[in-house]
Amino acid sequence: MKLTQSLSESFVLQPKGEEGIVIGFMMFATWPIALLLLVLGLVMLGRR
Repeated sequence: MKLTQSLSESFVLQPKGEEGIVIGFMMFATWPIALLLLVLGLVMLGRR
């Protein structure tokens, strides 16, 4: 998977400061949330 590979590479390349960790965490955490919202939206549309 290219997505996880690029994410891990960017995470490693970033400096080991708090900002880099926070940015990496935010990028990693927003993907499942966005996916969940998309699925919820599709389910809501399907029920109508």
